[in-house]
Amino acid sequence: MPAPPWLLMSATLLAVVVAIAAQVRGHPRLATLCTISAVAGIAAARTETGSILPAPVQVLELAQQEPVAVRLRGVVATAPVVRLSEQDAFTPPWMRSDLSVCEVVCTHISRRAGQLEPVRGRIRLQATGHLLHVDVGERIELFGTLRFPEPLRNPGEFDYRTWLKGEGIAAVVHCDTPDAVRSLGLLERGGFDPHFWRSHIRERLRAVMARSVRPESLPVAVSLFLGDRTQLPAAMRDDFAASGMMHLLAISGLHVGILAGLVLLVCRLLRTGPVGTAMLVIASVWSFAFITEFRPPVVRASVLSTIVVLGWSSGLQGWGMNSLAVSAIVLLFWNPQNLFEPGTQLSFLAVIAILTAGPLLTRITRPRPSPLAPERGPVWRALEPVVRWMLASALLTSAIWFYTVPRAATLFHLIAPIGILLNIVLVPAIAVVLAVGFAFLGCGVLLPEVAWLPGWLFGTLLDLMLWLVREAADVDAGQMFIPGPSSGWLLVFYTLLLTASGLVPVRTVRRWAWRGVAVWFLAGLILALLPPRRDAFRCTFLSVGHGGAVLVECPDGTTLLYDAGTFGRGRVAARTIQDALAARGIYRLDGVILSHADVDHFNALPHLLPRVPIGSIMVHPTFFDPSQPAVKQACEELVRHGSVIRTVFAGDRLRVGEGVRARLLHPSAEVRDGRDNANSLVLEITVAGRTILLTGDIEDEGLDRLTRLPDRRVDVLMSPHHGSAAANPPQLVRWARPRNVVLSTRDLTQHEKLRDVYGADVMMYSTALHGAVTVTIDGEGNLAITTMRAG
Repeated sequence: MPAPPWLLMSATLLAVVVAIAAQVRGHPRLATLCTISAVAGIAAARTETGSILPAPVQVLELAQQEPVAVRLRGVVATAPVVRLSEQDAFTPPWMRSDLSVCEVVCTHISRRAGQLEPVRGRIRLQATGHLLHVDVGERIELFGTLRFPEPLRNPGEFDYRTWLKGEGIAAVVHCDTPDAVRSLGLLERGGFDPHFWRSHIRERLRAVMARSVRPESLPVAVSLFLGDRTQLPAAMRDDFAASGMMHLLAISGLHVGILAGLVLLVCRLLRTGPVGTAMLVIASVWSFAFITEFRPPVVRASVLSTIVVLGWSSGLQGWGMNSLAVSAIVLLFWNPQNLFEPGTQLSFLAVIAILTAGPLLTRITRPRPSPLAPERGPVWRALEPVVRWMLASALLTSAIWFYTVPRAATLFHLIAPIGILLNIVLVPAIAVVLAVGFAFLGCGVLLPEVAWLPGWLFGTLLDLMLWLVREAADVDAGQMFIPGPSSGWLLVFYTLLLTASGLVPVRTVRRWAWRGVAVWFLAGLILALLPPRRDAFRCTFLSVGHGGAVLVECPDGTTLLYDAGTFGRGRVAARTIQDALAARGIYRLDGVILSHADVDHFNALPHLLPRVPIGSIMVHPTFFDPSQPAVKQACEELVRHGSVIRTVFAGDRLRVGEGVRARLLHPSAEVRDGRDNANSLVLEITVAGRTILLTGDIEDEGLDRLTRLPDRRVDVLMSPHHGSAAANPPQLVRWARPRNVVLSTRDLTQHEKLRDVYGADVMMYSTALHGAVTVTIDGEGNLAITTMRAG
């Protein structure tokens, strides 16, 4: 149970008093300890009070797991942004609708056609379509469904509920159409409303960029300078991730440094004094932080820039680590959750890497002249600056990569070694692109008549950068999927690394810490390369909505995936599968079995192919139906990635290791036509006398062929066709005699509809209700079933 805020503030005040007394009496270590305790106390109090919404009613109290129809009034707090839908053959036409997202501060709410009552809280509004008729600061009335974000459904999944809580958002409201949102007029237009002015400035800058940048490159330009990635196509986002250049799309300290350098250059040309220059630089970087919505990396860089500039203008020089600590404290006061954001953590690690490598970089770029050095020829004297710059860039890139890659691997389960080489070229280039871009935006706002020249140069450089990124993304073996190290390994690694970087200013301690870092890193690398061994067989029915994805893990390390898809959102299903693989410590799939040619059973596969190594793809010949656009596109992706495709039939046995038998029961080689569902591949897995039957969408004549086989005693049956009544007739129950039935569905009540069919003695599990369902069988045949959610 969390401590009450008054107790936290009292303890904080006591720590401050003790810190002051200790400093006065000459006990600096005690003063430091008490200061750290005071900062932690303030952060804890800030977190607790920030999550408590004032009376009269909190939105959090009204939100439920089940959607509730509401009429709601409030004020738009953030500008609506449009998230583009998937536009491919794997997404049905009726699901290709864009989504508008914004945040709303609630003032009144009405439930079940009742009267409006006062309410407090911040909600996330999601409207299908383009929400163009409302803006920041407007009062709105909407009709939609209110619900609390769902708890975790799958292993390793992103915790959306916790993230929303950290952002101060109590619930989510969805509207089926933009017409369900009505504007009631402006609350405060301009004047004292900073949100309105920020939205206005961002739209003005977006319009300036649109005049000189090609439409294909505009989303990247907007991401570079405004931090808005909502318009970035999924394919382009994948290219940046595959090339190791994803950090270029994030607003970071590099942007602030380039902006500060440009302002310094202008101030020198105008011959402003130190104080005037400092004020202009500080105003510029904090204005940029305001425009980019005070993102934590920008706030961190702005604090560092402010300290450096103030020290320079007053003739003082500070220690980089102390300045970094001050920026961390500022972020802690701003929002304690910021320090737990992935972008913030990676930003701080990158800065620590730069500070640690700083002395060596100085020696490379500014070598001390030696009277004993041999005379260099004219060619070397001309090339020496370039060579030294490339060496410094390589060192800086390698240092940042070494500091950030373990944490990044844990977060994104992907590393791109090619990014190290590409960064050596692009780090200087991106600095030029940002400098020209800032100059272009400044001219576009202040001197639009002359903005065409920097605009043309910026667009050309941006297109060149995108070409390099696309070429790097197409390089084979340029990226690797990895599960990522454990939390315990990360804790030891970063403790040693920060100690070696100067957290403990004792040379002997730092020297031994560097040795510990090397040993610990090599040990983690060796353990990651060892093949996984498991003490039991495990089969996990992932919760992917109306679709299928069953992860089969054998004791010898062999891993299979039965189906890989969901209805309409293949990229989301692929992410679910990747997260589950990472959570299990799996870095490759030995085989993927696609039961049949329905898109909700394979549309995640094209998104898995570039990320996860796959041994072979197993299908029945009836899968290859060129009349279906989704099947045709999937086959093209398989060919493009050089995948091994095997056709399999009833009677084929799969090599899955000792103690596990996997055999296909249906369909036979003679089956060449009929409906896709009826031709589903049925896989029977036997482990230590226990049987699991995976059925796909088998029904009708396919079900008749299957039940003509000898009767079974199935321990775990995958309900055919997501629990459809037509695919679960009594004849299947009599033939399989299942003890447990698992439904892969999005219908929360479908399992209850089958209760009478299977009988009261059969345990029913639904991925919609229970989340992922995991079946574990040990060497003695003991079977256990666990779920991600209770129920």
